[in-house]
Amino acid sequence: MCLDLSFLPITTERLTLRLFRSNDLSQFLQYRQDEEIARYQGWDLLKPEEAASFILDNSKITSIPPDGWVQIAIAKKESNELVGDIGLHLLESGSEFEIGFSLTREEQGKGFAREATSNLINYLFTINNSSPDNSKKFTKVEATTDSRNEPSLKLLKTLGMTCIKIDNAVEFKGELCTEQTFEKLNNM
Repeated sequence: MCLDLSFLPITTERLTLRLFRSNDLSQFLQYRQDEEIARYQGWDLLKPEEAASFILDNSKITSIPPDGWVQIAIAKKESNELVGDIGLHLLESGSEFEIGFSLTREEQGKGFAREATSNLINYLFTINNSSPDNSKKFTKVEATTDSRNEPSLKLLKTLGMTCIKIDNAVEFKGELCTEQTFEKLNNM
């Protein structure tokens, strides 16, 4: 089952979750070229031409196939200024997904990541509940983070996610670390 992205944009109290736009490039580069933000992310620093290509590619995605990814832009509702993004990975089962998130340094600590991810998770957990047999229902969301990334650990717990796995001595970006995997089951 592919995930149709026609549900975007999602508007929250302060944010809009949407596909990327070409005019997001300068804000996108603010955090995608920040070594401290990249430290715990699965992505590497991007050159401007790579970032422009990435934004163009993600702006054209209309659905996610099983094992596919899309980055969803997080923008301020009033100004439409990009403040970060959520990586959304539809797992091979087609009924589970994985998330990751990145925000500009200036916008961290304001609750934007919580607001964006909680609204996206809640939407995805309810989007397909209308099918008569729940055959298209999303059953679980998961996320993995480095145990040194305390803000992400706190956010995942705030989202009601439970740590289900701890991997010690994982090599990530040339460093040994401990990764924690969290999940939240769909109880809706």
